[in-house]
Amino acid sequence: MVNLTEQLVVEEADALLATCTTDPHQQIFALPSERQRLIRYALNRVNKVYLLVQHPQLVQRQYEPAIAQKPQIRQALREGLQAIVNVYAKAPKRSTALRSLSPLATPSTSAS
Repeated sequence: MVNLTEQLVVEEADALLATCTTDPHQQIFALPSERQRLIRYALNRVNKVYLLVQHPQLVQRQYEPAIAQKPQIRQALREGLQAIVNVYAKAPKRSTALRSLSPLATPSTSAS
């Protein structure tokens, strides 16, 4: 059994995240846990399409029912992206942690 919706959500999440060029988005979704959180968010909000296959190579040809869900998947991903970004925006400790994850961040010279 193959979850066609999951495959499509992952593809659409990757496409959406590739278009996110703003700093907070890049930092947040550089974390694998937050990328997975976004995918779970979308999967919990769309109907799933499963396919029972005896030959996995045939999955590509049976993808159409899941592709019809693209608008709903994209909307769920956009909502999830905004919800996750809002959580980080409201949590000062997470914002500080994100700054330290930036590849451009310099190590702090002051002692805490």
